[in-house]
Amino acid sequence: MTAFVSANFYPTQRQGDTIRVGFIGLGNVGATLAGNLLRNGADLIVRGLNKFAAQRLLDPGAIRGE
Repeated sequence: MTAFVSANFYPTQRQGDTIRVGFIGLGNVGATLAGNLLRNGADLIVRGLNKFAAQRLLDPGAIRGE
């Protein structure tokens, strides 16, 4: 189970030492928070209307949410 949140951090599943987090909304705040989580080792699932903002997180390892 993975929760999807908007510009908030609510870990819902631990896999060993990894937290899986979903983000919907990759505006100024959401993209910054999601990027920090990704850099700190979270498994990140992202979804946003702005394809460029999503791509900036997908390239370093985030997963595209459907």
